[in-house]
Amino acid sequence: MARRIRQWIGFLIMLAGLGLLAGPFLLGAREEKVQEQVVDTFYQDVKKAETEPAANETETREPQDPFYQAAKAYNESLLNGGQSAMTSRADVEQFALSAQDYGVSENVIGTIRIPRMEIELGLYLGANSENMAKGAAIFGMTSLPLGRESENAAIAGHRGWRGAPMFREIQKLQIDDPIYVTTPWQTLVYRVCEIRIVTPEDNTWCKIQQGRTLISLMTCHPYGQNYQRYIVFAELSPEDKPSEEEILQNNLQSY
Repeated sequence: MARRIRQWIGFLIMLAGLGLLAGPFLLGAREEKVQEQVVDTFYQDVKKAETEPAANETETREPQDPFYQAAKAYNESLLNGGQSAMTSRADVEQFALSAQDYGVSENVIGTIRIPRMEIELGLYLGANSENMAKGAAIFGMTSLPLGRESENAAIAGHRGWRGAPMFREIQKLQIDDPIYVTTPWQTLVYRVCEIRIVTPEDNTWCKIQQGRTLISLMTCHPYGQNYQRYIVFAELSPEDKPSEEEILQNNLQSY
């Protein structure tokens, strides 16, 4: 009897150990599924919009829909001194626009895909805890990625979140690596141009650099700690996004 009890205790301990090992994997898989659904929903919204009658466009083929025009006006307001009021964490957690006001299911303006890191995440507006739990998030009082001159979209991501990778592998990025940002209007190709480590108090990295079209990725550093920030700058490239097959092949060849 005593032997059987010991066997059962050993069996239960083994199950508990397996549960501890499998827990993070299962939680990570669930979080990744949530992130995938955000991306899928965005593309469904874009596809639905494409089936609707096209709005009038200017001679430069600039989109005339209200969401784009609001985003453009927002970026222009930043160029006219709008970033000078960035003084606290609350400023970057909120955003002056809501994508949902323009018919987007989630409060996202698009997706960011980084082949080197093997991730694609929704791009939320406002770097608050709720948004960052579901994807990457654009700082309030920084640019939206429209591909126009004098932009710097500061994009924050967790260094891993509940088992999902997110920006965990950011140190894999190398100079000239591509990053693809898709909005309701286009897909933009950026190339990594600079990597920097800064203190949490330093916010100069997310400021607009006149004449340059940038995105800047930010996450905690070192991995598992929180006393520095890892920054990756990428600049707009004139090239078109390659095909899915070319992206996968290039990623394999780059290692």
